Amino acid sequence: TLHNEDEIARLDVRVGDTVTVQRAGDVIPQILGVDLEKRPAGAEPYRFPTTCPVCGSHAIREVNPATGEADVARRCQGGLTCSAQA
Repeated sequence: TLHNEDEIARLDVRVGDTVTVQRAGDVIPQILGVDLEKRPAGAEPYRFPTTCPVCGSHAIREVNPATGEADVARRCQGGLTCSAQA
């Protein structure tokens, strides 16, 4: 699945790509890979938003201090000032 930034980067999935999908488990689709022969010229890597679309605050992947690994999700840093979080 394309459930986080790291997986999209690992598979090098870009905007406009043709991908191979298979059924994994009961219903979850799994991306097996990209058909590079069908990749559009100039295809850009997907860029995740760095700001919240609701309040404009920074959207970051927090780092776990124990492991040094970034969280899989980006989170708005606006807190209660962001109406999407209030």
